[in-house]
Amino acid sequence: MARLFDVVRELSGQAAAISIPRPYIKFCEGNHTHAAVLSQLVFWSSTKADGEWFYKSNDELGTELCLTTDQVRYAVRQLKKRLGDVIQSRVKKANGVPTTHYQINGDRLVELLFPATEQDSQMDSVILPDGNGNITDSKWEDY
Repeated sequence: MARLFDVVRELSGQAAAISIPRPYIKFCEGNHTHAAVLSQLVFWSSTKADGEWFYKSNDELGTELCLTTDQVRYAVRQLKKRLGDVIQSRVKKANGVPTTHYQINGDRLVELLFPATEQDSQMDSVILPDGNGNITDSKWEDY
């Protein structure tokens, strides 16, 4: 029985979990499948230099997220429709096999996930502590 519990414990670790940030779920209107695919694409884009293309097949994404290839394909199509220029894709050969390559516009994604409110645009400065307990006047755009 102890050996079985060891297996269960391994299944409970971070490597066995699928993490979906709440803002992605909210942005995808509660569609966890779309939010998970978005999260995974953003994760893989972070392994490359800013603006660099990366490749990941729908099969690989499906395996990573416990989704079918069709679910991944549909989610990517819907995300591209919703996000516009945030997710760029093209099929090129990788290891001799046609594979989808992606590029994520991180700045644009942040704008869509966290849209500026009217209050943000009206606020030209904010008072923040300088780390020494003193109050300093800082421009909002700096943060």
